[in-house]
Amino acid sequence: MRGFRFFAGCALALPLIAALAPAQQPPPAQQAQPPAQQTQRITPNFKDADITQIAEAVSAATGKNFILDPRVRAQVTMFSSTPMSPPAFYEAFLAMLQVHGFIAVPAGDVVKIMPDANARQIPSIDLPDRVSRTSDEIVTQVIDVRNVAAAQLVPILRPLQPA
Repeated sequence: MRGFRFFAGCALALPLIAALAPAQQPPPAQQAQPPAQQTQRITPNFKDADITQIAEAVSAATGKNFILDPRVRAQVTMFSSTPMSPPAFYEAFLAMLQVHGFIAVPAGDVVKIMPDANARQIPSIDLPDRVSRTSDEIVTQVIDVRNVAAAQLVPILRPLQPA
């Protein structure tokens, strides 16, 4: 009987002690925060700005690194009436480069900005398997041409020579 009283007393005291104990709330659940780059909106408004200023703004918005050829010089105007995402800002930047005769060439972790005329001299996507697509290696590939007169090839090959 004594054991039953002890057990009953403990059973009655336990809810009282639990009620008096300060309740701990579970820690708030960590919500997945989208990266700032995805939620950031940019409204580019540049009037007669140097192209390097716009490249800096695109770099800050997208996290991309740019190398500008010394010949890349222009005063450009770029307006947008609505905010755009960083990827859309980058696409608008590429369109602006094309309008001004420049090209953006990805090379590993950087994007090279150069005159469009130099695009013929950079590696293309049909490289041999031994060469990485992000490599800056210059590749010379000899292609056998059959059944074509040399005079017909001259106008095709002449523009490929550097100026």
